[in-house]
Amino acid sequence: MADHIQKRWFPLDNAAHLFPTIESDNRTAVFRLAVTLKEEIRKEPLQKAVNRVLTRFPTFRVRLVRGMFWNVLDENRNPLLVEKDVRNPCMRLDYRRSKGHLLRVRYFKNRIAVEFFHSLTDGTGGMSFLLTLAAEYLSERGYSIPRDETVLDVTETPSSEEIEDAFVRYHKPGMPRSGGDPPAFQYRGDAAESGTIHHIHGVIPYTRLKEAASRHQTSITVFLTAVYLKVLQDIQEKGPVSKRKAPIRLCIPVNLRNHFPSKTRRNFSHFLTPSIYRWKEERYQFSELLHSIHHQLTLNNRPRILQREFSPNVAAMTNPVIRGMPLFIKNLVIRLVSHSVGERLFSGMLSNLGNVTLPPELQEHVERLDFQLGPNRKIGSSLSMLGYNGNIYINFVRSTEDPKIERRFFRELIQQSVPVKIQSNWR
Repeated sequence: MADHIQKRWFPLDNAAHLFPTIESDNRTAVFRLAVTLKEEIRKEPLQKAVNRVLTRFPTFRVRLVRGMFWNVLDENRNPLLVEKDVRNPCMRLDYRRSKGHLLRVRYFKNRIAVEFFHSLTDGTGGMSFLLTLAAEYLSERGYSIPRDETVLDVTETPSSEEIEDAFVRYHKPGMPRSGGDPPAFQYRGDAAESGTIHHIHGVIPYTRLKEAASRHQTSITVFLTAVYLKVLQDIQEKGPVSKRKAPIRLCIPVNLRNHFPSKTRRNFSHFLTPSIYRWKEERYQFSELLHSIHHQLTLNNRPRILQREFSPNVAAMTNPVIRGMPLFIKNLVIRLVSHSVGERLFSGMLSNLGNVTLPPELQEHVERLDFQLGPNRKIGSSLSMLGYNGNIYINFVRSTEDPKIERRFFRELIQQSVPVKIQSNWR
């Protein structure tokens, strides 16, 4: 395909400004999506597919440039070279090694994996890239794969909506910022050896998980959130007395495209924060957790509420005073806010990409899909999940040695009559 996209640069979207400032070895701001095919991956066809797909995603074929007032994404004409997969995925990006690219494409046996720096996109945009890459690879191998709104045609020119900052489009000026919350309980454990990230994967039959949720007359999302909060409550109860009164609060990203019509491939997600406050160390029964979470998610997962949450962030970034601040001052403010407010508010993260459906011609080649978050030392363990072809794939990632949260989470599922097949990159 001819290189028909003219040289261009893009301002970071409203959610992307945070990540270049806070990234570190313990907080990589990298997430990973992977597709396992039914045949072994060949390097040369994969490289050709990558070259073509990048031209279809101009906001992904970029490098981060630090300017006087803002970071920007500038077109990167260096080739993005595919590489063999590693035991410790989601590590911090090495910009020299990647030739400035903000994503990595890796392969191992039957698996193609793409690791994205979060300033590029969110899980929805990343999944579109991965599936388009898988389809283009299979086309290179001689298969005919139809294209749609998710599996894109690389011969088409991207629309302006695909590269827009949808936060700016849908924000409402003058929305008041919501009040602050107290810091949350956090279980961290002993740090793992430098350069080590532990991944534990659970494969669950969708029907069995749905049956368990139905027994409690709730959804899968509410059910798994309740299990996660119960595990954290059990750990908090047996921990130091000084930490027993802190709220337990989860961060659950929400795809804003479900509420505001947008085809953007960039970041367009916000988050919900279901929580429990254990007044005088009272204990929530599982039924109470389910009831509370159901109402919290139902109340807050609405367009008007979400718009109220992200609009002040857009207003701040467009404020003339803030716009005129030198970048190093902006970075200091972002780090201060992130350290004092951001991650301290959360006990854990649960990110669900939902059920992924593929065209039948592509599905017959795809064995499984996976979604993994990068490590966050403060939060400890992060849970990411998606559904595909009758299974739910759950991934825990941690940068600590102690697998206490994951072990208790899967044990709780088994006690709820949900079978789990567990895999790990270490043990």
